[in-house]
Amino acid sequence: MGGSLRFADPVPRLSFGYSMNLRGAGLGVNERGQALVNAVYRTLGYRQAYGDLWYL
Repeated sequence: MGGSLRFADPVPRLSFGYSMNLRGAGLGVNERGQALVNAVYRTLGYRQAYGDLWYL
C-alpha cells in the first residue's frame, strides 16, 4: 500500500523488497518503486519489452 513493494522472481533467483518511511499516494507501485525495479533488471542484463515487462 502506498508504494511498498516485494516480490520474488525464480528465473534470475531474485527477491526484491522496497519499503518507504513515509507512505505514498495510491495503492499500487509508484513511479519511484517501479524505477528501482527497472534498474535492478537492467543491471541483471534484462531488456525492456513492452511497458514494464522484461526479458533476457
